[in-house]
Amino acid sequence: MTDTESSKEADRKIEGRKKRVLLGYYLTSVTYLILAIQYAYGSIGVSSQTFPLQFVASGYTLIAGYAYILASAVKGGRLSSDTYKRMNLSLIVYGLLNCVSWKFTWVVDTVQRFPLLLLWAPFLTTVNAIKGYTYGVLGINKAGKASILGDLKDGITSTMKGYLALPKNLQAAGYLGATYMFTMMTVAKLVEILRLLNHGASGLTVCSRVTRLARYTSMTTVLYTLKDAADRGRLNGTTFIELNMLSSFTLAILASFWGVATPSGGAAAVFSVFSAINGITSIIQKRQS
Repeated sequence: MTDTESSKEADRKIEGRKKRVLLGYYLTSVTYLILAIQYAYGSIGVSSQTFPLQFVASGYTLIAGYAYILASAVKGGRLSSDTYKRMNLSLIVYGLLNCVSWKFTWVVDTVQRFPLLLLWAPFLTTVNAIKGYTYGVLGINKAGKASILGDLKDGITSTMKGYLALPKNLQAAGYLGATYMFTMMTVAKLVEILRLLNHGASGLTVCSRVTRLARYTSMTTVLYTLKDAADRGRLNGTTFIELNMLSSFTLAILASFWGVATPSGGAAAVFSVFSAINGITSIIQKRQS
């Protein structure tokens, strides 16, 4: 094979990888959007009227938006950005936790209550996010010299510094407060799951808590990403405008679910308005620039 043929073959492989990971994000987005619609209309036998809304907002709709944003990052060649690597890692955690949650559901023989999409979606999410993160670290051609473990270490170190550093402006301070709130909720839910496992709780009970843990970790990532963007003065970027809108919608539904009169519900309502204002302001500023 000549050098020209080798180059063309390498280009075809790179283009193939790009198309496959892009398709994976689109499939993930569409799958969770379908699930969101199913829950919104109560089409899979969930009797509570508030339970579906919570799933739509803090789970499926958020992840559908997540995957759509990452698809845009693939098209723009931006997977190597810390923002998208962080989002891919969050998707991996979300997917793995939901795979685990349906294992618990299977144990109690209730998986037949749920559509096949609920089993397919987390697997698809996990696999594609792993690919997306790998391409972000090594490049779509896998020619990068960076270490995945090294990148994970650097990412964790950078995130911890961001958690502890003083925010650079009022917007960043607001997002940091929301991030702390969901971090505490995530830790509390993890402790609750361990307690339930220790006491031999039913698989379905554990499943419901694990899926909530997955949603809380996703929201924590969104809010921290917005805090980081605010620190860098980047909220006018399309990705962060979209994350602000997703955050506002999610928090508004959670506030309704928890009740605005409760501490957590009231805080969620405040942060929802905060995200909406920042998102709308960013849209206006972007159009004027």
